[in-house]
Amino acid sequence: MAVSASDVRRLAAQRLGFESLRPGQLEGVQSVLAGRDTLCIMSTGSGKSAIYQLAGMLQRGPTVVISPLIALQRDQVEAIDGEGDGEDGAPEAALLNSTLSERAREEVLEEAEEGEVEFLLLAPEQLVREDVLADLRRAQPSLLVVDEAHCVSE
Repeated sequence: MAVSASDVRRLAAQRLGFESLRPGQLEGVQSVLAGRDTLCIMSTGSGKSAIYQLAGMLQRGPTVVISPLIALQRDQVEAIDGEGDGEDGAPEAALLNSTLSERAREEVLEEAEEGEVEFLLLAPEQLVREDVLADLRRAQPSLLVVDEAHCVSE
């Protein structure tokens, strides 16, 4: 996907309120948009989440973010939703973890499948559930993000 650096910067300003991008962010976004597996190793607070948020906003389909801590998931959902609602006014982010009822889980996955959720944050253990995997396949995610390196194992 060909997106110019100025397009990425403009989106970062409009949607994330950034005056400028930090070192490594533009390169990370461009790598993702070029369809390459991308590993961004940056210090805490350096803006790693902005890389997947910008790349996700520029692609069709939900962005699935594997995030291990429920508190971190909630913080990320609040931050994304605080950056502005979707075009139809619906929240852009949702979480999927063990704190949700079965009905709430189904609703979140339906919203992702229907394109109502751009960012779906879920705990790694959700990926062992066949029903979740089937629902994710139907949602046709555009991007899979592992937000914490310790979520990657053999």
